[in-house]
Amino acid sequence: MIARFGRATIAAMLVIVAAIVAVTASTATTPEHADPIGSSASETIAVGTSAAALPPVDEADNGEATVNRVVRSDEAMATSIGPITWTRVDGDGSSLPRNVTRSVGSALAGDEAEGQQVWRSLDGGITWSAADASSERRVADARWSVRDVDGRRLLFRVTDTGEVPVDVDAAGRAAPQGFRVTEEVASDPADGYPIMLGGRAFLLAVSDVRVPWDQIAGIGGAYRVNVAFGNESIALASGDFHELPVQRFTIRRVPHSRQFELVDLDDSVVWTIDGVGLDRVGTSSPIWAIAGSTTTRWLMWDGDRFDPVAAPWSTADPVDMVAVGNGVLVRGSSLDERTTEFWFTTNGRDWDEIETPGDAPSAGPGPTLRSGSNEAIVTVYRSGGVEHWSSPDGRTFERLADVPGIENRSAGALGWVAADPRSSPRLRVSRDGEVWESVDLAELLHIDRSSWDLSINARMLGSTIYVVAERPDSRVLLIGDIEPPR
Repeated sequence: MIARFGRATIAAMLVIVAAIVAVTASTATTPEHADPIGSSASETIAVGTSAAALPPVDEADNGEATVNRVVRSDEAMATSIGPITWTRVDGDGSSLPRNVTRSVGSALAGDEAEGQQVWRSLDGGITWSAADASSERRVADARWSVRDVDGRRLLFRVTDTGEVPVDVDAAGRAAPQGFRVTEEVASDPADGYPIMLGGRAFLLAVSDVRVPWDQIAGIGGAYRVNVAFGNESIALASGDFHELPVQRFTIRRVPHSRQFELVDLDDSVVWTIDGVGLDRVGTSSPIWAIAGSTTTRWLMWDGDRFDPVAAPWSTADPVDMVAVGNGVLVRGSSLDERTTEFWFTTNGRDWDEIETPGDAPSAGPGPTLRSGSNEAIVTVYRSGGVEHWSSPDGRTFERLADVPGIENRSAGALGWVAADPRSSPRLRVSRDGEVWESVDLAELLHIDRSSWDLSINARMLGSTIYVVAERPDSRVLLIGDIEPPR
């Protein structure tokens, strides 16, 4: 799926307190066949001066949280990738990012959602401040920026006099009567920026054609409706509908016309859609037109504008695209059989079909594609479980070890890390990506192993591991410096 992201409003730069508390911490790491969490004393981190006794946040005289609490260990944790010395930073959603994503020179970048760079740290992750989600990039002898405008990701060409919005739907902007057409650039494969392939710049663009329910039946912009047409019906709601009452409507055809009317329970006409526009929505039934549609198109820059070019996938179906190797790998539905397939291109115009790794699944959901650490990750669902495959070049695949969370693994200078996806305070580490070791972070995170409201993200950048653990009312950042082999 092509995700859409909105930029959060983040607090101004925080001031760090210089209170450093010495912590003596060590832990035993466990192989993947170890006993369940909390069942073995060998999984416990022994704490000398107990960090658990410290409050998570310093409090000012007025009782309001003002700065993050920082705790550093003075004893390294022994692991298979080397001794790790941890620094713990306590905060919340207003002072710490959800993910640490990359390093930019001496700075760190973080985000709240994938592809949304809204945090920056200049001191190794101790303090974080709001960062502009957009940054200028030069592609194809032009300067570009990407910004969120009214919840849409838009591309701008940067000139000496300012920014000019890029039209990504010049061939089909006109909205059918009763529908709203919105366009944006996809986050794939380069965070919404053009990507160079074969000496040309390409862009993945998304157009949504939908009935404006927020305008027709919205309450504060949110809506929850049920629409019927003959024996068919459909329920629609915004993502923030909460406990809104259901508003019910019926579609009826206007006699001697291709128009359809939307009427409420009082038989009053509240909206009209033009049947001529159903082709744009990709259906002949107004009930499915009401649901709206998404079109994903592949565009090429000609030096003046982006124009559509041929692509092998059905534009009416979701598309995932990952930059990998010297090209892009795409997962989509074929134009003919509408089955999930993969294609790879190095020049943006000539596409090679790529066989789905492993044996084709007989049933169940189709495979998925996501970006990894300099690799593409394909997840294939089998009757006996789930398989994850890695490709460094978009053409060849290697099956990954059967380790929870390995599809989100991150590579650094001294190995690999992967956070446990099961609300568990565990981190997996590996020197070679094949043999993995489980590290229990419960004591360092001050987490009860029986708690299941925890989510963890982990990334290795160079020789440092960044683990963000989040609960509903708090965030903790663990910064692990790995001692390199001698």
